[in-house]
Amino acid sequence: MLVRIVLTCLALLGIAWAISDLFLSLEYSWILFLYRALAPISTSVLALLFALSILVRLARGRHISSRYSVRWLVAITITGAPIVRSLEFIPTFTIKAPPDAASLKVLSVNALGHRDLSSPLISHIKRLDPDIVSIQEVNPDLANALEANFAGLYNCRILKPALGSWGMGTIAKNPCSEIQVNPMGSWVGPPIIIETTTSLGTPVTLANIHAVHPHGGILDPYPAIEIRSDLTMWNKLSQPINDRETSIGFLLDSIGDTTGRNIIISGDLNASMRNGVYRTIRTHGYNDSWLDRHSVFTGGTWPAPEFLGSIGLGWLLRIDFMFRSDSLIPIDVEVLPNSIGSDHRGLFARFALLQ
Repeated sequence: MLVRIVLTCLALLGIAWAISDLFLSLEYSWILFLYRALAPISTSVLALLFALSILVRLARGRHISSRYSVRWLVAITITGAPIVRSLEFIPTFTIKAPPDAASLKVLSVNALGHRDLSSPLISHIKRLDPDIVSIQEVNPDLANALEANFAGLYNCRILKPALGSWGMGTIAKNPCSEIQVNPMGSWVGPPIIIETTTSLGTPVTLANIHAVHPHGGILDPYPAIEIRSDLTMWNKLSQPINDRETSIGFLLDSIGDTTGRNIIISGDLNASMRNGVYRTIRTHGYNDSWLDRHSVFTGGTWPAPEFLGSIGLGWLLRIDFMFRSDSLIPIDVEVLPNSIGSDHRGLFARFALLQ
C-alpha cells in the first residue's frame, strides 16, 4: 500500500514536471527549478528503488505483475522527462589549444554578501593568481580588502559594493575600460563589462553577471524592467523570468558579435542549463566552458556543503557558469574545492587564446 501511494505521488509530480519542462517551459519558482534541474538525480534514485523492489519481491518468492512494473516504469519515464532536454548538451568538444598560444586565467566567485568572506577569498586569489576575477555579492568589507591587497597587482579594479546581495566587482591585472550600457535591465547586481588585455596584449572582453532568480520581486525586491502594481500573482511569478531573459538579451546585444573576439561571460546565472536563459546565451554563439571539459552531470556549484553546516549534502545544482567565445580554448576548468564560506562554489578556468 505504501509503495502504491509513493508511486502515485511520484507519478503526479512527474506529470507536473514533464508538462512544465516540455510544454509550458515554466521556470517561475524554486520548486519547479529544482524539479527540472534535479531530474537526473531523482530519476536515478527512482530506478534504483525499482531495481531493489524487484530483488526483494524475488527473494520473498512473490509474483511481479506487469501492472506493478508498469507503475514504476511510468513514474520513472515521466519523472525523467526533463533529461531529454539535456541530451543536446553532451560534450562534443575536441579542439586542442596550440602549445604556443597565449593563456588567460579567470576566477568567478559568488562571495555571499551577507557575510564577510574577505580573508578566505583573498587567499584564494593569491593562490590561484588569476588574470581576471569576477565577483558577485561584493559588500563594502570585501571591496576594501580587495583595494588593500591588490592595488599594486591588479591595475583594473571596478568595484560596486553594496550591502547584501547587490554588490559586484571585477578586477584584472592589466588596465581595462568599462563598457557603459544603460538601461541594462533587471539584475541582482549591476553587470560589469570590461575590455582588457592579456600579458601579451591580446584583447579580452569579460562580462560579470548576477542574474535575477526565479522568485525575484516576490520574496526579494529588485529593480524590475517595468514595475507594475496591477499584475496578477501568476504574472508576478512570470515577471522575474521574463525580465531575466530580456536583461540577458540587453547584455548580449551590448557585447555584440562574438566572431573573432575573446569574450567571457561569467557569474551566477540563477538558472540551470535546463532553463531558457541558458539556451539564449548558447544560441548567441557562446560555449559552456565546463561542458567543454567535463560531464553534463558534474560541476554543481550550489548549495555548498559548508554553507549547509557540513551535513554532507554536497552541492547539487550548476548555476554558476563561465561562457566563452570560440576563440578561447579551455585548458582547465574546475569547481573550487573550498566554498570559502559562501553558498556557492567558485569557478576557475585557464584558457588558450587563438586570436
